[in-house]
Amino acid sequence: MLQVLAENVFELPEIRDLIERSIVDEPPMNTAEGGVIRDGYNAELDDLRSVSTSAKQIIARFEDDERTRTGITNLKIRFNNVFGYYIEVSKGNVSRVPDDYERRQTLANAERYTTPQLKEWEQKVLGAEERIGQLEAELFQQIRDRVCGETRKLQSTARALATLDSLCALSETATKRNFVCPVLHDGDEIEVVNGRHPVVEASIGNSFIPERHPHE
Repeated sequence: MLQVLAENVFELPEIRDLIERSIVDEPPMNTAEGGVIRDGYNAELDDLRSVSTSAKQIIARFEDDERTRTGITNLKIRFNNVFGYYIEVSKGNVSRVPDDYERRQTLANAERYTTPQLKEWEQKVLGAEERIGQLEAELFQQIRDRVCGETRKLQSTARALATLDSLCALSETATKRNFVCPVLHDGDEIEVVNGRHPVVEASIGNSFIPERHPHE
């Protein structure tokens, strides 16, 4: 049996190397969330991630610069799916808003604005993030297709390893608990002499042989 199992195990070094190079160690449960593909696997993806990260940092610095320029200390740059990035200024500070601010929305307690510079960085960030999502999905599909090409060998290996794992577990238990190897013959009889009860033994921690009744 061990020889048969060994003949049905395939190491598949190319597939193993592909997965190690392409997939992060702890990918998210939902691949649509992104972050599945490892850095360094695809040059375009690395560049897009760099743009996204640097653009966000620049927008954060832009917030600090605008607070200094306008003197509005509670000025904030926010984001939502409807308006994208915008500058939010409380009603009490509207008089300090520079002329280059373009109003986008009026709220009960605040005004929302944008500027040409903020629009430019918004396009870079959102464009990069959208392309990142598309590219990750494409790359993951390519990787999955290559792995699926070895389905037969993967399933064969899985079955062989599962069988080997079960055999190892049984042999380890037999060794630790000093089980007796049965003697096989060609007849139909099964004779058990002083048979131990493995489940009871495991629970009480001692050898256990059920008492035989006189009529047995």
